[in-house]
Amino acid sequence: MASSILDHIDQTTILSLFAVLLLLISSYALSLRVLSISTPRSLRILFIWHFFDFLIHTIFEGSFLYNCFFSSQPYDPAVSHPVIMSNFLNTSEHMFGAKYADNWASKLWMVYAQADRRWAGADLTVVSLELLTVLGAGPLALWICWGIVRKDWRVNFWMVVLATGELYGGKFWLSFSLPVAFKDCLPCSSSFSSIELSKRSSDMLG
Repeated sequence: MASSILDHIDQTTILSLFAVLLLLISSYALSLRVLSISTPRSLRILFIWHFFDFLIHTIFEGSFLYNCFFSSQPYDPAVSHPVIMSNFLNTSEHMFGAKYADNWASKLWMVYAQADRRWAGADLTVVSLELLTVLGAGPLALWICWGIVRKDWRVNFWMVVLATGELYGGKFWLSFSLPVAFKDCLPCSSSFSSIELSKRSSDMLG
């Protein structure tokens, strides 16, 4: 098991993990600068977490949307099967997503797509969820940070709203991702049906 995991840890994976660590450290450093020394530890942790959340949504997931909307290549039926076409942006003449880009973000998302191939292209469901996350959850997390700095009691309510949304989004993502992940990662034989895939994913979700 250890060797199979190490086979998937490449330079892009390592750099991405370091980038995540850098964002977390940056969030902590900002808390030291904008929060008073007397700020309770619980509020400081909440500030760090929500600013980190804002950075992840904006930089990483924002880069996914950038590649979906601005990276493409013409559709060639001799190379790509018609089933991958999603009519994204109301066109069937181009294919969009990280798979058709050449930048740091595309390399990151192609590693991610090894577990869920939908992140290699512009899957309509994924794009819809990421739009909500980047344009909704990200700015809300930043506003919560500003509220913590100002000692605005209203952020308590919005922290609950955001946390509920994150949990719901995670559950929704897992519900629809596990069957895809099984197909991508397991040695599926012809006898391994979609019904069995759905049953296994349901068992994992409890």
